[in-house]
Parts: sequence; structure tokens; C-alpha cells
Amino acid sequence: MDYLHIARQLAPGVLPVLSVLVLLILVWITALHRRLAQFTHRLERLRRNRGVLEIERTLDEQAATVEQAERGVAQLRQEMGRCLQQVGIMRFNAFGEAGSDLSFSVALLDRNGDGLVVTGLWGREESRVFAKPVREGRSSYPLSKEEEEAIAAARRNGET
Repeated sequence: MDYLHIARQLAPGVLPVLSVLVLLILVWITALHRRLAQFTHRLERLRRNRGVLEIERTLDEQAATVEQAERGVAQLRQEMGRCLQQVGIMRFNAFGEAGSDLSFSVALLDRNGDGLVVTGLWGREESRVFAKPVREGRSSYPLSKEEEEAIAAARRNGET
């Protein structure tokens, strides 16, 4: 499978999404940096002006904050199971006169095998695009051989 070729095909749709994600991550990093600077400033101020009891209270507050963050991370891990994690693509020649593999099936699945398969059939006179829901690696609609192969490829890619 030529991953560079696949990346070039998916780049126009994926690039804006990745750009937004990078921007969100930068905002998040900036917020974390600001919180770290505030914490460092407060700790330094406590060392200069207050006693051990005040430092203990602050550490207790920070421990509560860490526990809250750990719960948030656990929730994010659980929710990630519903994110699209498995991608499979199959290119094929749907019509003999086309002469090359212009048609495709792309499966986009989460950890449970739920998602969708999108198929584009490209011919000389017309082109069609179909989307079918997928639940646990199967669809309630009849699947073509190429759609089944795209789902199988997505499931294999998700096993890593």
C-alpha cells in the first residue's frame, strides 16, 4: 500500500482539520504554561512570606487539582474510543473503460468498528459517491467487495 499516495489524496480534506487541531493544542499549551508560571510564582511567594501550614494547604489544593485532572484524562481516554481511529482505503477500477483505479472506498471507524464507508465510483460519463453506516465492522446495507476490503484494512490498521 502506497501511504504517500493515500496521504496526497486525503491531504485537501485532512489539512484544515489538522491545522485546527494544532491551533487548539497551541492554545492549550499556552494556558498550561500560564498556569505553571502562576503556580511557580505562588510557591515562591509562599516560601518567602508564609509558614509550613500555608504550604501544606497549597499542596493539598494542588493534589485536588491533580485528582481532577486525572479524572478528566480518564474521561478523555474513554471518549477517544468513539473517535475515528481506523482508516482503510481501497482503490479500484469500477468501469472497464476508465482504464485506471479512479474509484475508491474509504472506511473510517472508531475503536469498536463503528463509523462509515464512503465509496466513489468514477466513470467517463458520470461519478457517484455513496456513504454507508458501519456498526461493529458491518453495515445494514449491502457492501461491495471493495467496501468490505476497506473495512478489513481499517480494522487491520487499528490493531497496531
